[in-house]
Amino acid sequence: VEIPNLINSDSSSFNVSFELTRKKFEGEISEIRKKSIDIIKNLINNSGISVSDIDEIVMAGGSSKIPSIRQSLKDTFGKEPKQSIDTSVVISQGGAIEAIKQWSEKTTIQDKIVSNPTALKDFGIEIKGFNFDVLIPQDTALPFSVTKEYSTEKDNQEVISIKTFQRNSSLYPEAKKTYDNGIEFVDEIKIEGIPPRRIGELVIKVIFELTRDDSLEINVEILDTNGNVIQKESKLKSEASK
Repeated sequence: VEIPNLINSDSSSFNVSFELTRKKFEGEISEIRKKSIDIIKNLINNSGISVSDIDEIVMAGGSSKIPSIRQSLKDTFGKEPKQSIDTSVVISQGGAIEAIKQWSEKTTIQDKIVSNPTALKDFGIEIKGFNFDVLIPQDTALPFSVTKEYSTEKDNQEVISIKTFQRNSSLYPEAKKTYDNGIEFVDEIKIEGIPPRRIGELVIKVIFELTRDDSLEINVEILDTNGNVIQKESKLKSEASK
């Protein structure tokens, strides 16, 4: 941390320069972190619900990006806080939702609410040879989540690119390659800086989740042979079906 020419109360100036390690920082916030977790535990105990009743953990604000705080919540709830939601805007989003509730329904209109009981298209990823690997078939009942595991295709591969595609199987049942007519690109997740390993020594776990409001969440985890997570990335496509 470097702050040049900081002004003193007597109008003199001085320079500040010091190093703050993560260990020191986490030690400084340990008491308030413990107090925060205690408040959450008391809230759950007094609400009449249990930890198992909680489906998702959504965090908001700058502190939600601190790894030790996220880990404390994971230890408390037994699940990872939601990472596909932008924690810097979630409060303003909630405020906007609350504001909408205050509008007069007699004088306003709203966007059409999308709700699909089944998947409108096939969803999947591109694997070796430009092949389209379907993870969520068309007409699958929603919401739906699926997990598949893959491996790297060469030794010491440091970058993995997961490209997602969709296909209308009713119109293009023969389309098998991602460059075929009828298969459309949706999104891409690129994971870089992967520790060098031989083929077969890494597991790439891809988790697909498609909701009724046409949101596609893709989570990718890179694991070693012992099942330890080395890296992870996630992406939310709020309008999956083009």
